[in-house]
Amino acid sequence: MKKTISLILCALMLFSIIGVITASAAMADEAEEYELGVKYDGALKAYSKHYFKFVIAKKSHVSFNYKFNNGGQYDRCAWTVYSADGSVACTESDLKSKQSYNMTTADFTGKYGKNYNAGTYYLEIKTTNATINYSFTIDAEAKIKLAKGVLSSVKSLKKAQFVAKCKKATDAIGYQFQYSTNEQFKKGVKTVKSAVAQRTVKRLKSGKRYYVRVRPYTIYTDGTYVYGQYSLPKSVKIK
Repeated sequence: MKKTISLILCALMLFSIIGVITASAAMADEAEEYELGVKYDGALKAYSKHYFKFVIAKKSHVSFNYKFNNGGQYDRCAWTVYSADGSVACTESDLKSKQSYNMTTADFTGKYGKNYNAGTYYLEIKTTNATINYSFTIDAEAKIKLAKGVLSSVKSLKKAQFVAKCKKATDAIGYQFQYSTNEQFKKGVKTVKSAVAQRTVKRLKSGKRYYVRVRPYTIYTDGTYVYGQYSLPKSVKIK
């Protein structure tokens, strides 16, 4: 009995592997080469699909921007990204997480960003019972890793306010300061941003002790935020 079950499991695993290999081979054979950063315009008939092959040279943040129109019918278009081995790298629901619909033009538009390792990928676009016109652009930016925030000082020089200063971080376009009367930042947490490495916070409670921490941030071109780790907190008693 155990031997029979083992044989069945091995057979299922084999069929699964063959299925993935077959799928990836089909994508490789049918895929059209796509150059990153170039807008592609195309059309698909009902119940058809199209593959596009693109290559990521090094670990990058990859952004997808797309639009399609199916003549005012309900969303009848699926977008999926596969790795070279046929495994799913980005699901349809991922790509549609920020999708919107224009009732005037009947256009569906969407964008999505995700970090990818170096490698070959395939974008699959397929339709159900509607003909669609579509366009898309795929961009890749070098992955950014920001340093941990470093809070230099926090001082209360005037009544009901403090000034927090931090060290500048490479690649950062701004800094996010958090403050709270709770040392663990578990309640009453407020967040403010600054384009420079310091921030003045006003309208605080005099005589109260506040805890402050900071982290640098930047933004990819698709609007995705990247943050460094928060600094160790410093405390200040408000005048």
